[in-house]
Amino acid sequence: MEEITPMMRTEIEKYLKQNGITLTEFSHIINLNVGTLSSIVTGNRSLSVNQLDRITAGMELPPDYFYERYIEECIIESPSLHWRKISPFLYRCAELGRLDCIQRVMSLLLDTSMYIPLLFEMAEDLFQKGEYQEAATCLYENVAESERKQHSERLALCQYRLFSIRIGKDQAQNLQTAAKFEPFVDRLDEIDQLDALKDLANVYRSLSSWDKVYKFSRQMYQLGQIQYDLVHNSKREIQLGKKLSRPLFVYIAYAELMCANACDAKGDHEQAKEHLRGSADLSWVKESDPDTLHWIKKFQHWAKINTYV
Repeated sequence: MEEITPMMRTEIEKYLKQNGITLTEFSHIINLNVGTLSSIVTGNRSLSVNQLDRITAGMELPPDYFYERYIEECIIESPSLHWRKISPFLYRCAELGRLDCIQRVMSLLLDTSMYIPLLFEMAEDLFQKGEYQEAATCLYENVAESERKQHSERLALCQYRLFSIRIGKDQAQNLQTAAKFEPFVDRLDEIDQLDALKDLANVYRSLSSWDKVYKFSRQMYQLGQIQYDLVHNSKREIQLGKKLSRPLFVYIAYAELMCANACDAKGDHEQAKEHLRGSADLSWVKESDPDTLHWIKKFQHWAKINTYV
């Protein structure tokens, strides 16, 4: 039989009574307006997660003590689910590692299509912050599941992020992760695709899957050339829609270097040397800023070492 727990406001009232604290005194302790606190306790006012955290801290309870009940009383029972209430709660759950609460809220939201882009943006924000990868994973998995029949770019981006998060030291898992992500690469926009192809080629290099390394490196080379030509040789000025993790020409040169490694590993040394020359001869690069010159020197150095080898 399911345990029936007292409502949050019942516990607050009980705490005040047992400790002989008035509402006014408690409002000073938690730095919350007494009228606001009174309305929360009487059930006449909606409770934000920030207010809940103040009350919980004032009662000297763990910060997530009321979180399951918050979902039941303030999200499920709310006549209309407001993102302004839900969003801060999900962020707080991420900070406290309450993936169970995130999953519970997601199960309530994903049937309503308007929440999917909002949840995806939250996942992106958590992913970029770098310290809440488990929460980001939970969000990406749920958004991907809801979009699985859409063949959308958002679905592909979810799969790319999950691929990035899951790649680690376990090579067997890396192989599974890369294989699962492969079908989604072509659905990404061109800029994300360049980084994704680079990442896939790197993973397959670590697995010594040289045919795959060559395949994805060639794709990166061709796509990089198309994008470079669009940026520099188009009659009208073209700006890339997103920022790449490296200068654009680096993807072309790096693709040549990876192809050289793959050919060398497969015993095709002449083809390997041809790709090495391609990675070192960067006279076609139009930029001349310090970052570009730094990368050009790097590729020339790498080509020299690989040629000796």
